[in-house]
Amino acid sequence: EDLHLMYDFAKENSCHILTYVDDEIISETESEYIDVEVTLTKMPHKIVKNFKEAVNKPAVKCMILEEPSYLKEVEKKLKRKCKHKYSISKPFFLEVTKLGVDKGVALKNLVETLDMKIEESIAVGDSYNDLPMLKAAGLAACVENANEDIKKVCSFISKSNDEGGMAYLIENLIFNKR
Repeated sequence: EDLHLMYDFAKENSCHILTYVDDEIISETESEYIDVEVTLTKMPHKIVKNFKEAVNKPAVKCMILEEPSYLKEVEKKLKRKCKHKYSISKPFFLEVTKLGVDKGVALKNLVETLDMKIEESIAVGDSYNDLPMLKAAGLAACVENANEDIKKVCSFISKSNDEGGMAYLIENLIFNKR
């Protein structure tokens, strides 16, 4: 139901929309912005005739995509329309999830399952959808090529993801090799 509302909203605002079903990206359209998500996730992209029929199970999130400056205006409309019902990340696409379904909640649940303290956790991110997780973690870290807003909330900035940023982080924060 929520996904269908997002679909209608995207279409009303001349935007692309995608979601994930099983291990595929599903959309009705092709675009350079969808291609970015396909490249980032390395997931297959299935173009369907009818998005609402093809997506027949609950989706964790959807993305509304279009040219970034236009998308800023669309984001304002979406926030007015949905108020506090969804969590929206950006800047390249509007990643829409239900409030309370984010990486921060997932980290808290994982820590609890592992019988750890949240203060013992390290979260690593690079973009807006990582903010809840970074804020929840005992230590927030990011890679050098992270978004500038993300760097502001992190106490450790590693090398870029193209230069072994995660390995560098593990060596320096976990194995204390610095």
